[in-house]
Amino acid sequence: MITRGQGEDRDSTPDTVNRVGAVWADRIAAGGALMPAHTSTAVELLPAKADRMKRELIQRYQGQTLADVYGVARTPTAEGLCPTIEFTSDLPVRILDGATAHHLLRHDLELVAGIGPYWAERHRQAGCRTLEGLIGSRFWPSASAILTDLDQNPAATFFQVRQRHGPSHPALWWTTGLFRPEDLLFLDLETLGLWGASVILVGVAEATPTGVKVTQYIAETVDDEPALIVALTSHLAGKAALVTFNGRSFDWPMIRARAAYYGIPFPYTDRPHYDVLHFARRAWQLPNYQAATIEASLLGVERADDLPGSYVPEFYETYRRRGNIGPLVYILEHNRQDLLGLVGMCGQLTVEWGNGDAD
Repeated sequence: MITRGQGEDRDSTPDTVNRVGAVWADRIAAGGALMPAHTSTAVELLPAKADRMKRELIQRYQGQTLADVYGVARTPTAEGLCPTIEFTSDLPVRILDGATAHHLLRHDLELVAGIGPYWAERHRQAGCRTLEGLIGSRFWPSASAILTDLDQNPAATFFQVRQRHGPSHPALWWTTGLFRPEDLLFLDLETLGLWGASVILVGVAEATPTGVKVTQYIAETVDDEPALIVALTSHLAGKAALVTFNGRSFDWPMIRARAAYYGIPFPYTDRPHYDVLHFARRAWQLPNYQAATIEASLLGVERADDLPGSYVPEFYETYRRRGNIGPLVYILEHNRQDLLGLVGMCGQLTVEWGNGDAD
């Protein structure tokens, strides 16, 4: 893990994070055809690895502040100023184009209530292959409503597809093409534990004309958590859909619960939410579905200096106790890599499922 230090160009991004983003971009541009170059590394017990990394980080960043390492802004909120860091990557946000999404979804007869796999196949054998082909049948009112939503209401189409197919079906991924890339917000939290624990970092990524921009809202102390939550709510206001990794089970309920704890309005409960963990389990046969395992399996990129998220509370407490930003820098880099990995996985799903052949 290499980060920017004093005297370095603040428009550059960490070398490790850049490398992962570049490999994802190359793989997606090649149509997912790159062969993973698996590497083997010496096994180091996690507690010993964590202690070693903390010592090295504390030594490397002794006497520095976050402003020495990053371009830190202070985002004003109703709960005070929230430290904020931004960086950009040329990794593209790759989702289906609108024409492809419409084509695939128009051919999905099973979106219509009352048509399951058997009757969909019977209709296809009879020459009815699209929703428009149901004109004049008893299924037409339902099919007509779906077609209207396809043209006018992407969110309604998302919820219809999820109801008919479930949260991991390729057809649900096709609905990303009904949105513009800039309408999606990629989200990843770092917390001090499970339910009821404080959120100490919120990272979001969004599409730009040249790649992706990552914004991180930081709680330098746990007292900064309300400002962090308000900053996120402002960011959510302009987005139509959410993309996370295991976010439906953890990140989204967690941030809603913390907002409720502080009495912060959070009116964002009914938007489409793509949880990539569900799609990953369907798309790829892997030993496990941690983000780092997916990177290693699909890209051949191993996170040599990375730890499970369960070590974030320990690193944050060391940062607070020692007054040394080194462990906090690690948390920031871990979050950034998770966000770029999330964007990369989405691109890979689009490459693999964009032709409609996925089961």
